[in-house]
Amino acid sequence: MRETCEKLADDFIAVCRIAGIDLKRQDIVIENLGPGEEHRKLRDLPKGKMAVYVFEKAPETILKTGKVYKNSPSRYKYHHYNPASSNSNLASSLLNDSKYNKKFDDSNTGEWIKDNTRRINFIIPASKGVFTLNLFEAFLHAKLQPRYEGFENQR
Repeated sequence: MRETCEKLADDFIAVCRIAGIDLKRQDIVIENLGPGEEHRKLRDLPKGKMAVYVFEKAPETILKTGKVYKNSPSRYKYHHYNPASSNSNLASSLLNDSKYNKKFDDSNTGEWIKDNTRRINFIIPASKGVFTLNLFEAFLHAKLQPRYEGFENQR
């Protein structure tokens, strides 16, 4: 990633200060799950928490960012690995991309994601509210420019 996860968290705290949001560095837990076995160790979203997460393929290629509020544990743990699970997920984006779709199909996309991407989770207290969550995701969109966010013709 162009910037370290810690630097991204620190920069987001500065944005929160400007927005009048009380978020401290100790409020952000960072989980950095590398490809393979590390990625397979993804745990459930902790109770009372929400998260913004990033999928990275090799250094410098951010595929997708996402967010999950405290009431969506399936979105956090499962949806991005199964193309049929939701309307917007990493697996379906990969299947629709000619750069990647020859490497897997509907049945093994999730395994390819776990084997070939790094997942970084930024976990924050749900008490900080959905607007803080939305701001964090938008901040990461602006900083990281993920391949599968927004419509291509709008970039």
